[in-house]
Amino acid sequence: MAVFGVASLACGLAQEPRNLVVARFVQGGGAAMASPAALSLITLMYTGAEERAKAFGLWGAIAGLGGTMGLVISGALTGFASWRWIFLINLLVAAIAVVLVPRLVTESRSLGEHTWTYPERSWAPAPCSPWSSGCSGPGRRVGAT
Repeated sequence: MAVFGVASLACGLAQEPRNLVVARFVQGGGAAMASPAALSLITLMYTGAEERAKAFGLWGAIAGLGGTMGLVISGALTGFASWRWIFLINLLVAAIAVVLVPRLVTESRSLGEHTWTYPERSWAPAPCSPWSSGCSGPGRRVGAT
């Protein structure tokens, strides 16, 4: 979240288009690190199958609502203030997360050491491939007619 917050500040203060593009790239990297971390916290904090399912459902609902509300709020900020505020508002969110997460989440440790075998290492990246998301090319989906 710290990377995301600092990059959001850089986006909001950017004076040149190239600075904004670089800062957005870094901001995207920060967001890409935060999302899996949030999902792993759900896995660690909710150990029962039923409560974990509810937590993942709530996370998905909030993520969907966040995407929708983000568009509405950013449009209002752009209309009433400036485009810069769509980035600067993220500073508040990042600051809250940086302050609260260490206070609310305890550190966890693995109970056992897992040694990855060759097949596990070679197949671990598979979910990240374009095929796993159903993409067979630009604008086409696997099985689409």
